[in-house]
Amino acid sequence: MSRGDLMKIDDRASEAEAEPEARVRRRIAVTLWVVGVVAIAAFLASFWVTFWADAGLTPFGVLGFVVTAFGVALAAGIYVLQKQASATEARIQRARHRRLERQLAAVEQALNDAQESRTGERLSASQSAQAGEILTELRNVRPGLVLWVDDNPDWVRNERRVLDGVGNRSVLVRSTEEAVDLLDAENRFDLVITDMQRRDELRAGYDLLEAIRLRTESLPVVLYSSSDDPDHRRQWLMAGGTESTYEPLGLFDAIAQALDRPAFI
Repeated sequence: MSRGDLMKIDDRASEAEAEPEARVRRRIAVTLWVVGVVAIAAFLASFWVTFWADAGLTPFGVLGFVVTAFGVALAAGIYVLQKQASATEARIQRARHRRLERQLAAVEQALNDAQESRTGERLSASQSAQAGEILTELRNVRPGLVLWVDDNPDWVRNERRVLDGVGNRSVLVRSTEEAVDLLDAENRFDLVITDMQRRDELRAGYDLLEAIRLRTESLPVVLYSSSDDPDHRRQWLMAGGTESTYEPLGLFDAIAQALDRPAFI
C-alpha cells in the first residue's frame, strides 16, 4: 500500500471519526438558535407584559438577563466543542497509529520474504534492527518514482511491495528497450533499478547503464543481481553505476541514499 493510499484511508477514517463531533456541533447550533429566539422574544414581550413591569423588571433588565443567558449558553457550547474536538483528534491519532503499525508490519513481512527468497534465510535479529532503520529512513525521504527493469517480475515482487509500502511508486519493465523508451518519453524517474542478465543478454545491465549515461549523469542506477562478488560491484561503479548489491537490505539502503537528494531536472 502506498503513502497516497494510506492518506486516502486516513482521510476517510478521519471523516468517520469526526462525525460525532459534527452531530454535537449541530445540536449546539440548534440550542443557541433556540436560546437566541427565546431571548429576543422575551425582550420584545417585556414591553407588553405588565406584571414584569409591576415587578420592576424593565425591558433593558430583561435584555441584560437574556444576553447573559445567551453568553453562558455560548460559552458552554464552545467548551463542549473543544472537549469533543480534543477527544476526536485523540481517536483519529490512535487509529492512524494502529494503521501505520499494521502497514509497517506488512512491509517488514515483505522484506523478510524478499530476504528469504534471495538468500534462503530470514532476517536475523541484527538485520531486523537494521531493516527497521532503513525503512524509517525510506519513509522520511521524499517519495520517489522508480523505474525497475527485470525480465522476471516474480523475482522482485516482494521488493516492490516493500518499496511501494513505504510511499514510493515503481514502474516495472522487462527489457532495456522498454526502459529507454520510458526514459525518453518522460524524464521524471528518480531512480533506476536493474538486473544484469535477461534471457540470452548476459550484460543487459551494462547496456542499460550505458544508454542512461549517454542521456544523463545524475540519475542513480542501482544493480540488483544475484552476484555478491566484490569485483562485480567495483566494475559496476567504475562503469558509472550508483550501487550494486544482491541482498534486499543493501538494495533498500541504496534506494534510501539515492532518494535522499534533490529531485532531478
